[in-house]
Amino acid sequence: MVNPYRLIRENFRPVRMWDDRWKAQGIPFEPFPITTSDGLKLHGYFFPTTHPHPYGRLVILHGHTDGADHVIWHAQQATQAGFHAVVYDARAHGRSEGNICSFGFKETTDAQRVAEKVLEKDLPGKQAVFLWGISMGGSVGAQALAGATPFSGGVLACPFSSFEAMVDISLMRNGLRRIPFVKRSVLYEIRRCVGFDVREIRPAEAAREIHRPVLVIHGSEDVDIPVQQGHALFNAIPDPRKKFLEVPGAEHADLFATETTWGAGTLRKVFDFLRECAERE
Repeated sequence: MVNPYRLIRENFRPVRMWDDRWKAQGIPFEPFPITTSDGLKLHGYFFPTTHPHPYGRLVILHGHTDGADHVIWHAQQATQAGFHAVVYDARAHGRSEGNICSFGFKETTDAQRVAEKVLEKDLPGKQAVFLWGISMGGSVGAQALAGATPFSGGVLACPFSSFEAMVDISLMRNGLRRIPFVKRSVLYEIRRCVGFDVREIRPAEAAREIHRPVLVIHGSEDVDIPVQQGHALFNAIPDPRKKFLEVPGAEHADLFATETTWGAGTLRKVFDFLRECAERE
């Protein structure tokens, strides 16, 4: 039987700590602690760029069960591309506090608080802050880019369109999708556990309020979050500056893997888009 809590109620501890290795390699960074609106302490890092004319600041959001350590490489790519970068463990992940991962119900305002905090830093270059969200981070990012927000634009990689759709995928994989009342029972148990209706987690619905440039990227062979979900989210965005990139052959975890035939090109398009956004500021 599928665990009805697994998608949302877990605390994911880090599998490694790279602080000493970064120091040994001479990679400049500094701690970047965040306090959420409900008083949780989130663990993060700030990476400055040495680019002579920085394009702005970039907040990078990791995926479900991952953590800041998993997107340090992305932060390094960002600093090389001319962006100051921030990564952090989402609530209930890594070294951050919290017991519930809510896929954007709480994480949306967390990301916006991180953006506000990094904008307070006295840094060279453009003052705009952008977002790069991956998987769960992409879905949280869609919600964080909507409405009144400190973000000026962003990149959403393999996002899901709604949490309910992810429940459907989980049930289908476990052979339970067609059994009567199973989905209703799972949603009820999750709501009883976390205290809110997870059907309210609808990034595609939030995307209707995105009025800033967004690049949505999805692998054509993604089975974890099928590409149709990325299209559904993209189609909801009203801003004419939006772009969609479907990467042929890419799965869920290898969109930016440079050992693939597409990884380097996909990564280049991320920063070309973000630099284009920065030039508009």
